[in-house]
Amino acid sequence: MDRRLLLDAVGRYYWLIFASLVVLGTVGGYVAYSTYTATETVTEERVTSTATTFSEFNHSATVREDVGVFSQGVQLENRRIYFTALSPRLDGNYILRHGGNNPQPADARIELRLVLRSVGSGDTVYWKESEGLASANASSLEPGQPLTASFSVNVTRSLNRIDEIREELGASPGSAEVLVKANSVIEGEVGGERFVDTRSEEMLISPGRGTYSTSTNTEGRKTHQARETVVRERSTPNTGVYGGILVFLGSIVGFVALERKREQGLFSVSEKQLEEARFEDERDSFDEWISEGEVQGDSDRQVVRLSSLTDLVDTAIDTDSRVVETEEGKRYVVLTEGVEYVYERTEEE
Repeated sequence: MDRRLLLDAVGRYYWLIFASLVVLGTVGGYVAYSTYTATETVTEERVTSTATTFSEFNHSATVREDVGVFSQGVQLENRRIYFTALSPRLDGNYILRHGGNNPQPADARIELRLVLRSVGSGDTVYWKESEGLASANASSLEPGQPLTASFSVNVTRSLNRIDEIREELGASPGSAEVLVKANSVIEGEVGGERFVDTRSEEMLISPGRGTYSTSTNTEGRKTHQARETVVRERSTPNTGVYGGILVFLGSIVGFVALERKREQGLFSVSEKQLEEARFEDERDSFDEWISEGEVQGDSDRQVVRLSSLTDLVDTAIDTDSRVVETEEGKRYVVLTEGVEYVYERTEEE
């Protein structure tokens, strides 16, 4: 669109544009203010207190006679491998504890059993024999205080018993294992809520050539939490605030610029300028139908004068002809076999 037509349209609809900017600025200011002062209710869960439970095995073996590298009575502790002839008996403890954030006394129980078994691939158990080793109980175990169950395993006697079972069975499938099986329970409160931690853990004693090795399988530290639901108010995100402020400021800038241009008379376009702009827009829209050229005056054709360029272009379309622009855009002609259609711009235009 021609700039003069656009300025004329702004001038004619000035008060509508002004009112729109006022409404837009008001809405932007309202959105910014309401968003800034608004809050939303959120529901959250938070941890009020925690309780932890922990268990472990420890073990040791005493050297029963002097050898070149060990003296009688020396205690070997928490080794992965012990020598069967030097230390045939393995002593140990299973320890259960609890603690946490503001913990309360807890009830705890431990039961230890000695398990002899033969296992194959895929955890296949061919046979198993079990007997009680030790137990411990505490009706009010204080936080940090250990509950301990002590045990002692004669590894040599256990291996001899495995040999006896194999002789009785007449076969020895799988691998022989000696297990100290620990079943324990600790019950307590955390934040007024009851918790129960039940464990099934073990220490494996694996015989070798003149040695036996140890490994433990425990569940490690466990955490029990007490939670509460909290409802609180929080401010809404600032996106709406920034957007509202930008709209408000943009409306003010637009209003000031619009008023200044109006005072400068930018929107006052004369009728002659408007007619010229309208014609130029019209001329540009029909450019594909118009060719610049010259038409000779001596013609036997009947002359038909049309009142607008649009009518002339419609005639050219209907007669499948071209519009010829002559006299530097003052005169436009469509030539047919017997008629010459003409549109001429007046001096006022």
